[in-house]
Amino acid sequence: MGLPDQSGRYGRFGGRFVSETAATYLDELKTDYDRVKQDAEFSAQLDEFLCDYLGQPTPLFFAKRFAERLKGAKIYLKREDLNYTGSFRARGVAGQALLAKKLGRREIVVESASGEQAIAAASVARHLGLRVRIYANNIFAAPLLARLKVLGAEIFYKENYQYQDLVNACFLDWLAAPLERYYIPAWPLGPHPLPEITRDFQSFSGLEIFRELSRREKQPPAALLADSALALGVFYPFINTETELVVVEPAFGAADLTPLADGKPAVFQGAYTKVLRLENGQAGVYASPCADLNYPAAPPELAYLHSAGRLVLRKALPEEMQSAAQLLLETEGLTASPQSLSTLAELLRRAPALDRGQALVGVLSGKNLEFGV
Repeated sequence: MGLPDQSGRYGRFGGRFVSETAATYLDELKTDYDRVKQDAEFSAQLDEFLCDYLGQPTPLFFAKRFAERLKGAKIYLKREDLNYTGSFRARGVAGQALLAKKLGRREIVVESASGEQAIAAASVARHLGLRVRIYANNIFAAPLLARLKVLGAEIFYKENYQYQDLVNACFLDWLAAPLERYYIPAWPLGPHPLPEITRDFQSFSGLEIFRELSRREKQPPAALLADSALALGVFYPFINTETELVVVEPAFGAADLTPLADGKPAVFQGAYTKVLRLENGQAGVYASPCADLNYPAAPPELAYLHSAGRLVLRKALPEEMQSAAQLLLETEGLTASPQSLSTLAELLRRAPALDRGQALVGVLSGKNLEFGV
């Protein structure tokens, strides 16, 4: 479970539904990626880069006081907010940017609504000597915009675009100059092999959790919890274990309908996955607390794991999220990003029902940069 077949399928999900021209370039990318990931020199460079530049591994924090108030299971928090630039997205961006440089590309292309993917890409690109092209549908806050300009980012502002339109613009921009540019998706979506490559680089977080928890605990965690944006990378090393994998989403307003829970199987932007559909058949709009998650389709591998019963989906109410945020601040002096609050709320629900010998792991995914840096 968790490995695609030769066509990039996870069960019935995934695959590739693109033009013949796009398929040719995607085949070349797959061949190049398979070669590079076996390259010991590249692996060493990547390990050094993630450590020295991003500050990895990030800590697995034992939230002792937080757990004590709940009188149940031990709680560990993976501190993805401590990556350089303050975002879990920095992992995937850094790995793929280094891959782009290895393949001789000179520019990276990213989509970003809230700014997390933008600032991570611009920072890493500057360090590696690459140019960066950013497609955005929101005007970034002044401090963030100023920082991006200093970093030399080229920003294409698309006022009336939905998030899926930004994804499409990036894909087409890459296809316009595939030997010059490299597209880095914000999460594991799109046609094969984009989801596989993105998941692989984001899975460093899950590998760190697995190794550190194996050192600290005598048994695997009872459950591993994350929001949908980073769930696949976090879950990947645990897929073949007995740990329960839990995706937690907010439940308010339009966000009460999520692609993973309420989407219907369909082809969308090059892959077969679960998609929110309107009555007229068009893709719906998923409204998330994090603008970079407003995408109406689930990553195909995540859709497969959910349909196969390997992961469960839970939703958190606003009052539960607020209570969790307050308790974390009171007990540990830590704040959490909006997209992490649903994970904290589910920890509050689960911990009291487990004994003190069991462990739960939740992921703090990073800062929200919509209002600055």
